[in-house]
Amino acid sequence: TIEEVQDAVRRTASAGRQLKVVSLPESNSNRRFICPDQGGILINVFKMNQVLSRDVDEKRVTVQPGIRLVELSRYLNDHGLAITSIPDYTGVSVAGGMATGAHHSSLQFDSSIAGMAAEIKLVDGEGNLRVFAGDDVHQVAVNMGMLGIVVEVTLNVVEQFKLQYGSERGSDRYL
Repeated sequence: TIEEVQDAVRRTASAGRQLKVVSLPESNSNRRFICPDQGGILINVFKMNQVLSRDVDEKRVTVQPGIRLVELSRYLNDHGLAITSIPDYTGVSVAGGMATGAHHSSLQFDSSIAGMAAEIKLVDGEGNLRVFAGDDVHQVAVNMGMLGIVVEVTLNVVEQFKLQYGSERGSDRYL
């Protein structure tokens, strides 16, 4: 829960320990940059993976950080909605993909997860719940986990659409 994340952050801060957050059953990266030193705390938000609400009229969905884009896409499809673009790596979580700038390609839609965010709730380094909306969202969306732990995200979605995929060979002179 959000309260459990807040409590863990407060305990970690008061003990002067380092903290790492992951949203996968096992971390994809064990680089020293993002791993806590020996004795650090690991918080895994993998089980915070639910759709909390959807607003069909506003075309928004609020989710927990650990939901995978592929799971969210299936859920939205069942309700006539879609995210505008999904990275090729479908195992990415909403919060992880947003924090790292995960994206796909589109000339029509915003193609990054961060660009779809309408509101972000995160727990800061002192355990306070912070809410970012409007223009502030874009200041904190791609954060590499340095601003806190994302605990909830509201995304802008669109009506379900069909996609034609293909390629053609030609000159790049007019690109």
